[in-house]
Amino acid sequence: MHFISEIRYNPRTQCDERYYRIKESFRDQTGRSRSRVLLQVGFITPDPSPEDIRDVGRCLNWMRGHQGGKEADLFDSPLSLYKQSVRDMARRYWDEMVRQGSLDAVDATIEASRKKAERMV
Repeated sequence: MHFISEIRYNPRTQCDERYYRIKESFRDQTGRSRSRVLLQVGFITPDPSPEDIRDVGRCLNWMRGHQGGKEADLFDSPLSLYKQSVRDMARRYWDEMVRQGSLDAVDATIEASRKKAERMV
């Protein structure tokens, strides 16, 4: 998962600001490259640093591979390497994606492409 951003007009502040989305890129079972926007984050105030945005993406990738970070760790969690504000943003965005079911949508797309690939054989 990674953040993408574009400059958009923010009606609340009446100026152009970065508008963020969380996106996941993947290959389906037929080998086709796909991408899907998982969450429309929107405008973030105050504007986070590029390092914080990168770190939130890394946290979300780790959470995706480890059941949302709910697995018991034998040692300290790898997320403890990041600032508390980064971990809070990652947890908030993760919970929102789970609530919306957008993580399941990617899995469903991969499963549908698997069925299509089986028909092609």
